[in-house]
Amino acid sequence: VSVRDTGIGIPQGAQSKLFNRFTQVDSSTTRKYGGSGLGLAISKQLVELMSGTMGVSSMPERGSSFWFTVVLEKAQTPCTEVRQLPPDVSPMLVIAQNISTRNMLAGYLQAWGADVSAAADEKEAQIYLHAHQTSTAIISLTLPVYDLIVLNPIMDFLVASIMEVRFWIILCPITFMGKIMDLVADMANIFASKGETLAAQAARNVVVMASPVRQGVLFDCLTQLSSKGVYRKGVEDDDKVGELMAGRQRNQDETATSMDTTLAQGDVDSAVSNLESEAPPFTVLVAEDSAANQMAIKRTLMKLGATVTVVADGYEAVDLVVTQGERYDLALFDVNMPILGGVEAMKLVRGASIDMPVIAITASSEDTQLQLLADEGFSMVTTKPLEYSVCRNILVKYGHLLSTSSDSAAQPPPPATPPISSRRSLDRYSRRSFDRPPPRSSKPSATLLSESGVGKSDKNDKYVVLLVEDNVTSQRIVQRILERDGI
Repeated sequence: VSVRDTGIGIPQGAQSKLFNRFTQVDSSTTRKYGGSGLGLAISKQLVELMSGTMGVSSMPERGSSFWFTVVLEKAQTPCTEVRQLPPDVSPMLVIAQNISTRNMLAGYLQAWGADVSAAADEKEAQIYLHAHQTSTAIISLTLPVYDLIVLNPIMDFLVASIMEVRFWIILCPITFMGKIMDLVADMANIFASKGETLAAQAARNVVVMASPVRQGVLFDCLTQLSSKGVYRKGVEDDDKVGELMAGRQRNQDETATSMDTTLAQGDVDSAVSNLESEAPPFTVLVAEDSAANQMAIKRTLMKLGATVTVVADGYEAVDLVVTQGERYDLALFDVNMPILGGVEAMKLVRGASIDMPVIAITASSEDTQLQLLADEGFSMVTTKPLEYSVCRNILVKYGHLLSTSSDSAAQPPPPATPPISSRRSLDRYSRRSFDRPPPRSSKPSATLLSESGVGKSDKNDKYVVLLVEDNVTSQRIVQRILERDGI
């Protein structure tokens, strides 16, 4: 199997190191292309586990060809299940700017017996809906990383057409699902406030799903919409999908009611006193180019009561702190970012004599790399992903007074161990690592499990491991490794 591209190509001298872990052709912290340097290393390991080989052939400015060879048994052709959509979900309209996505979705639906039409954008879709009766509309959103303004015309189209289609499905990148659901919930609340009950209910029944969507998931969704009018998969504690959409407004109403009750009970003086005694917000600046990491870090820090500002690269961070004079209690800089990396940004902040702790975030877990970053002058170095306990200990270390609600509501109490034990973080002030893990043991997995008491059974001292993993390839790899060690 080979995959060829027509990209920038790879120099001959750099091809030999491509399959090493955490290694890239351009290893600078300001490289144009992202990634952690793990994809090819993992791919090669998977191929070699199947007794195969993997390699690359490339020329600069001529593109690259990656290939692998593996000998496999010919699989028996399974009896394919014939899927047929219920008739009431058809005719259908697929709205997608990307032609490949549009053709793929239309192909799925046509294979399931649906009458399908397609539109490239909301304008074409609006014209089509005015002229044709449509039961189901599927909107596939391809959103830019940092700019959500493109949603305005799409939401306007949805508002104008909500009653023209019985079932609505919106497909979007998983990192934007929360934002899209909030916008749809706002739309439902606006309809409800105007007394348009049917439109409000239709908006609450809009299904928001992560893309790319699997065939089975999409088919199940359409089948449920036909039989029940709503899609319930993935909704965990609500009796209605509409409750998930309208949850934010419901919480706001409950908060307002609670506040009115408090004031009615004569607690005005106490409330004012509490507000005056609140500590100033603990401000954190996060420089991270990955949208997914941005959201995860921001959400965790906000749960801990911090006020968070997020930027996409080191240049924006330096502009805020050095040029505009903004001040933060703490800064988290990703090491590898476009335009200006974390190391360079930290040095510019230090060069401006700004007294602000700057913590490096890196995907590398190698001790030498962590030590090099600590020697560059960072206040601390920690690795991705940033877990809740790691963020908590960092905030406490640098002066954030955690409130009882923010510290205990989202997570169980952290163990009473020195901070940041799980991430091998380095602190340049103490010049040592917190709870550095013991040296790697050469003992087999079964021996390590025996010493820790994990998985021990009462029958014949056999170790039993329950593996929960949805990826079949990963299942087999982990199972093979454990069975090799007698588990």
